[in-house]
Amino acid sequence: MGVRQIFRENLKYYRRQKGLSQEKLSEIIGFGETYITEIESREKFPKPETIDIIAQKLEVEPYKFFKPRSYEENEKLEEKKRFKDLINNLQGQVNGIFDVFCKTQNFI
Repeated sequence: MGVRQIFRENLKYYRRQKGLSQEKLSEIIGFGETYITEIESREKFPKPETIDIIAQKLEVEPYKFFKPRSYEENEKLEEKKRFKDLINNLQGQVNGIFDVFCKTQNFI
């Protein structure tokens, strides 16, 4: 998959995340009402300055338009795994502290 296709798919993804139609986003960025449709349908590709405007209006870092979605999804999975590992580690520490407390209080 090429860079332009990745951009188009990510544009569509982030546009939908904001609940915007192609026409509405075109209006928001100040281009003709079919501009986003033309980008997503491979008729046009925006200039870097336009990508910056689109990113700003969608509240997305521009580089994210060029990052394959699978990478982003993998990052989220890694973040969840790190969080789960942290929770498990903390749970183990709490259990260890509880065991020590019980022994010192002659509960065990």
